Amino acid sequence: ILSIKLQNIEMNGVCAGKRLLFSRGTLKNGVLRNSLKLSRSYGRSSSTSYTSNRPEVSVASSSSSFHGRRGTLSTGLMALTLNFLSFSVPDKSLSATSNKPRCWKLGTSEADEALSRGGNVKVVHFVRHGQGEHNVRNKLASKVVNCGNMDIFDARLTSQGEAEAAALQGITKSLSPDVIFVSPLRRTLQTATLGFKYVSAPMIAVESLREVYGCTAERRRPISISSSEFPRVDFSGVEDSDPYGTALLETPSHLVERELDFLEFLKTREEKNIGVVTHSLWLLSLFRDSLDCDDEEIKRFFKTAELKSVVIEF
Repeated sequence: ILSIKLQNIEMNGVCAGKRLLFSRGTLKNGVLRNSLKLSRSYGRSSSTSYTSNRPEVSVASSSSSFHGRRGTLSTGLMALTLNFLSFSVPDKSLSATSNKPRCWKLGTSEADEALSRGGNVKVVHFVRHGQGEHNVRNKLASKVVNCGNMDIFDARLTSQGEAEAAALQGITKSLSPDVIFVSPLRRTLQTATLGFKYVSAPMIAVESLREVYGCTAERRRPISISSSEFPRVDFSGVEDSDPYGTALLETPSHLVERELDFLEFLKTREEKNIGVVTHSLWLLSLFRDSLDCDDEEIKRFFKTAELKSVVIEF
């Protein structure tokens, strides 16, 4: 049995600071990697799988179980738990890439120097969405338990989350971004349209800004529905149906690929002052694995509706 002690990890209440006992799994680069497979029904047979030319994410049936502090867990719940934990524990193999874009907190001497050098340098204001219904549910019963909960499909903001997003208006108006990129999930669209209400810049949905997928809260409605609810947002670059609607358990390395795709997209844009509205694990991985950023405050887990402004030099 492998015992893991997690310290100072905040993941919407998922196994934060708890001692977990697991049997099976592989240890790589100091991180327990999931060697299990699961069915979306947590134990029943399933032939569904997601494959691409990227790291494989698949599911299969299993009826065996494992014993932890809270009793017997199905292999499906265990696999989910290990997968979520892999996003919280740094993996040096993901962050070792050379020639990553540099970033500094806006207002620091290093950021000022980068701006004065010119070249392909951008000011980017990153925002996490306000409190969502799934955040509340996950604190009550954990993200693992709620992963298949259809009540939080494409989770919307709570009333508190709407208030948090609206509270950004005074800040965003003074930032005056040239463009705002937003994840096409409902809670980020709500946060963007509320938080940047008094900013006249175009607002564009970008699929690669989505949260780690695999649970129902991270699946989205068709764009034909979202576009009618959020007419301000340009959805022309996003396909109508959800490309990840049947995909399960995204891996950390696949998430980094999506982040790098977005950074490459950002690099080609003419705008120099940009707003980005996205999700907590996406942001955590971006600053930890995809950008060369030494500021620990920037790399810290984003609170709901938190905004951090950085300078990125490509």
